[in-house]
Amino acid sequence: MKRIIYDYEKPHIVGRARGSLRGARTIVFILAISLAVTLIYVLLFKDKSIKSEAQVFYAVISGQYDNEIEAASAADQIRQKGGGGYIESGEVVVAVYPSDTEAQAVADRYGYKVVSTGEYKPKLRYDDKEVGNKVQRLLLLPEEIFESIYSATVALDSNQLSEAAALYVLQGTIKKLNSAVIEIEELKEKYSSDKLLDELLVAYSDLASSLSEQSSYSFSSRLKYCGAKVVFTYKKLLILAT
Repeated sequence: MKRIIYDYEKPHIVGRARGSLRGARTIVFILAISLAVTLIYVLLFKDKSIKSEAQVFYAVISGQYDNEIEAASAADQIRQKGGGGYIESGEVVVAVYPSDTEAQAVADRYGYKVVSTGEYKPKLRYDDKEVGNKVQRLLLLPEEIFESIYSATVALDSNQLSEAAALYVLQGTIKKLNSAVIEIEELKEKYSSDKLLDELLVAYSDLASSLSEQSSYSFSSRLKYCGAKVVFTYKKLLILAT
């Protein structure tokens, strides 16, 4: 019969179990520290910004002038012909379009040029995600406003929409802007020092006021003017938010 001799000076089973337990505790400790560090990073350092891609618009420019009087005279001539005649940095804007193709077709017909408003990706950072989403929606509101004005302009110029119906669309646009102003004022109660909210408040109040003004030019010209003002106001807001 074969004899089994045990050597009690060597580590036995109980000793190995204790070693494994210490190793397991070390692993659990490391995991706990890693989890804590990750949690701190998420709460304090992780990028909480809300990103979006803004629409690009295309403006048809009839000319650029260093003299304000010359620019105003050129704008007046454009408006008498049914164009927008909006002045931006010395450039007289005939109209703004949502696509390069549409804008270029008009520019080629009259020998004008097309200028893109540029590509912007607003990056908003707010501790409260719900607030951030509201500000993002308010910042992108001009896209919706412009779409209403542009659709009404096209329908009016093609005799698919009466002037009274186009005026109704414009009144709806003014109501949206006034509602946005109220919402911005409510948000400012929480973020009173927010520069973007300050600019949104001023811009949307001004747009609502401008759209309410009467004009001696054709209603189509007024719509084109309003559309251009909305787009260039939007560009300035996007620059601030990017």
